[in-house]
Amino acid sequence: MVTLWHKSMTPERWAGYPMDRQILMIACEFSRVHSLLSHSMLPQIRECYERAMELLDLCTYDTKWSSRRRELLRFREVMGELYLADPPLRETNMLLYKTLMEWHPVTARIPIEKEIDNS
Repeated sequence: MVTLWHKSMTPERWAGYPMDRQILMIACEFSRVHSLLSHSMLPQIRECYERAMELLDLCTYDTKWSSRRRELLRFREVMGELYLADPPLRETNMLLYKTLMEWHPVTARIPIEKEIDNS
């Protein structure tokens, strides 16, 4: 797999990270989008989604995700709709962010409500 944004990240290296860390790395991009939406920075927002999609693609190679592959691909499909939206809906971005964080018991305990209130 060739990566555009994460040039040194191989599927093998990505698989070495625990699932909760993988989720957090993807979630960082949703957090960035949340901040960028306030400034209407569409090119940078799209770059965040591209990076998140690239990391999700790496998940599809990781056996830790094999039981959730369908869910992962559906999530990526909805993220693609956000990527194409002009501008992406803040509420949908936060819904995906929260959904992603619920996928692991460790990340599910991290509060993100404060970020929603600051929008």
